[in-house]
Amino acid sequence: MAFENLQNLLQFNLRALLPFLLIALVGIGNILFAVTSILPRWSAYEAMTTQIDENQAALDARAAEGDDPEMIDVLQKQIDNARTNLDAASTVFLTEPQANQMLNQLFGYAADSGVEITNLQAQQADQSAPD
Repeated sequence: MAFENLQNLLQFNLRALLPFLLIALVGIGNILFAVTSILPRWSAYEAMTTQIDENQAALDARAAEGDDPEMIDVLQKQIDNARTNLDAASTVFLTEPQANQMLNQLFGYAADSGVEITNLQAQQADQSAPD
């Protein structure tokens, strides 16, 4: 008798907890995806942007000094190569039209399911000054 009560209690509690466990698993999955896929590529993008800025400053300094034109051409090719790599790295992220379409779909899904989105915020990345 006590075993049957315990079994019924566990089944009821497990059924009550399943939605919360599912939500927690989806949240953990989203966090893991962000950590393993988005953050490394974001770091690479930031590193390439910094490299382009440094190379451009070096090129401007060499041009101002009237340095060897061949060296300036080499630096310009390095900058162009870094910009190409930056463009390739940025294809991972959404373009502005893609982001707008995604938001429109989000609001559409919310309206279809009878939910109203009252507050949606975007945060800018921290743009600290270069050293």
